[in-house]
Amino acid sequence: MTQTEWDFTLILSGADVMDDAVGDALFEATDGDINLSVRDNVSFANFIRAGESFQRTVLDAIHEIESAGVGVVVLRSQTDELVTLSEIADRTKRTPESIRLLVSGERGPGNFPGAESRPGARNRLWRWGTAVEWFQSYDPEAVADYLASVPDPEFVAALNAALELRQHLPKVANEEARIEVGHLTGLSAAM
Repeated sequence: MTQTEWDFTLILSGADVMDDAVGDALFEATDGDINLSVRDNVSFANFIRAGESFQRTVLDAIHEIESAGVGVVVLRSQTDELVTLSEIADRTKRTPESIRLLVSGERGPGNFPGAESRPGARNRLWRWGTAVEWFQSYDPEAVADYLASVPDPEFVAALNAALELRQHLPKVANEEARIEVGHLTGLSAAM
């Protein structure tokens, strides 16, 4: 089967990835495909890795990192990050004013996705994957480069939701609520 080279970043927690022993274990577990860094106290694992599919390649990298035996866990994929109106403009090769008009419905088909930040916030943030989905039906060329590198934004959104739920569900103190949330998601509350 044909292999494609995928470029993606995973956000990590659980151990100091700049520690030599941790870094060496992660490097070995990923066959050297990993580039570790820390910025603003956030640990990152950058990959440029060949694989049959984006989904399988990302899932394999997560499994390798978490199986390295050094206590590192993956918190999320950075490919579905929150972005500002200006960042949407940069990524779609439009002006900020053009994006503002699309968001307000004064231009385009309307129904631009709502901001993820609290209503009325001065600096609103949008989920990039949701904006991409909207652009796919309005102006696919604007997000063609992104979709070449991340062909399935819904997978990334679902992956990040699962990784976040995995972090929080076990910490819900009320057992009944934890079980109910587990039922809502189809996941085990015993996580």
